Amino acid sequence: MPRTAADLHLHTIHSDGTFTPRELVKRAKAMGFGTIAVTDHDSIEGVYPAMAAGEKLGVRVIPGVELSAHHLGIEVHIVGLFVDVLNPPFLDVLRTMQQLRVKRIHTISKRLRDLGVDITAGEIMAVAGDGTPSRAHVAKALVERGLVDDYRAAFQRYLGDTGPANAPKKFLTMRECLELITSARGVAVFAHPGATRHDELLPVFADMGGHALETYYPSYTNYQTRHYLNLAGQLNLLPSGGSDCHGFNRPELLLGRIRLPKRIVDDLERVARFGHVGGRIKP
Repeated sequence: MPRTAADLHLHTIHSDGTFTPRELVKRAKAMGFGTIAVTDHDSIEGVYPAMAAGEKLGVRVIPGVELSAHHLGIEVHIVGLFVDVLNPPFLDVLRTMQQLRVKRIHTISKRLRDLGVDITAGEIMAVAGDGTPSRAHVAKALVERGLVDDYRAAFQRYLGDTGPANAPKKFLTMRECLELITSARGVAVFAHPGATRHDELLPVFADMGGHALETYYPSYTNYQTRHYLNLAGQLNLLPSGGSDCHGFNRPELLLGRIRLPKRIVDDLERVARFGHVGGRIKP
């Protein structure tokens, strides 16, 4: 059987996943995938080792990234596929985003200490290791220290969006996100709209020059998949998707839950090369 299945939304230890890039590629090969995309949060550090492993193991690795953005105060995530990982302005913005994430960890750790939770930014950064630090790493540090029972408790008690220790994340605007990905010759994909639950933003995304929509996602019902496929067609956006695998941090999103056909990858790659979506040239 030809190895044509693809997963275009995957995380590694270079953000908040539990698999190293090589482990992710090995798992993809063992599960029959021919193509995967590494899309860590605000980081392309996992792309290089994944591509090296992919060359040895016969798995194509598409360079990608997942960026947090906002539009009128609403948080959205945009996946960039086929990005030029050597593009200087693109790399400069990623470095800035990572620095802001580190500052956020320091703020969160101080707020936790003010609440009587004895944990330092250094302990959290040690848990993050090579990964781009996030609230998931704070939760993991709290669990490892025995300060909460599990991840759910960490977010419910301290780290949720309205939690007492949470610090607002610094976002790019959605337009800035799209411009950044486009400048790096990438394809901009609106990630997991079924989780965002703000379908009213999808026409805005399309009008701003977005290219694709995650129409396939592990938590979607059959109705949601059909709904987003229909919306993608109406908005002249290409379909995309992936498992959003974070490793064992989130078992409901493991690699293998989504298998895209090769034609979807081919259509997205055509946009990266020529800038066309359904005959219309995106700005």
